[in-house]
Amino acid sequence: MRIFLWGPGLSRYEEPIEWFYIRALQSLGHEVTLSPTGRIDLSIIVKQAGANAVVPQPRVLIFSDLTERFPEVYEGMKPIFRKVFLVHNERRVDNKDVFYLPVGFDPGIHKRIETEKTRDLVFIGTYREERAWIADLDIGGVKPEIYGNGWGEAGVKTKDVYGREKANICSSSKIILNHHYPGDTENMRLHEAMGYGSLQITDNPGTYLDGRELVTYHTTKQLEREVIKYLDDDAQRELIALQGHLKANLNHTYAHRMKEMLEILKLEGLI
Repeated sequence: MRIFLWGPGLSRYEEPIEWFYIRALQSLGHEVTLSPTGRIDLSIIVKQAGANAVVPQPRVLIFSDLTERFPEVYEGMKPIFRKVFLVHNERRVDNKDVFYLPVGFDPGIHKRIETEKTRDLVFIGTYREERAWIADLDIGGVKPEIYGNGWGEAGVKTKDVYGREKANICSSSKIILNHHYPGDTENMRLHEAMGYGSLQITDNPGTYLDGRELVTYHTTKQLEREVIKYLDDDAQRELIALQGHLKANLNHTYAHRMKEMLEILKLEGLI
């Protein structure tokens, strides 16, 4: 198929989710264009974005914005898009044209690099008030190495990281800490961390198995116990990390997500 895909992240971010969708569709053998001209078999708009008559039908939306915003804007979207896919499972919307399509990871970008595990604990993510406590973590002298936007508000001097640099940091970390926004079903870091092959300790396991493919925490005290435990047990830490890495590659790449979306559209008679 020849697919038109557009989203605001393509002009704003270094590694936007739109780019992962494009790479996945191309890996499945489809032609992807950023221009809605010529023959278009499917138009995919990403994030909270509108579409006009210039964008060919059938049009579908992948709503990758924060979950709580969706019910507010859905009424205006219904006349524009034939189907809507949510990256977070929005239970307040009961509609046959709305589907759940989780985020995933790109194994060509979020990949394990063979390197020595020189870092104890890494956190990568945008600063939010709900995450301020991470900057104050000190677990027996182990403090998280933090990367991401906005952390200056918490007094942390850092930067955002992408591509090879991000892969090197995550692959060399014994533990990757994850923390979801309230209401998120699965964040991008959940699957990306698995791609790097390091142990993930997270507040939300998604479809991964706690204690076998990652480790979960619900309080700061529990997090501290788990970090100490797995820093002291190299064999168990690496075993869980490997099992999570294998699970992610078998089930949670963006190619899996795009294939699932296209199968739904085919069953719905749109393509």
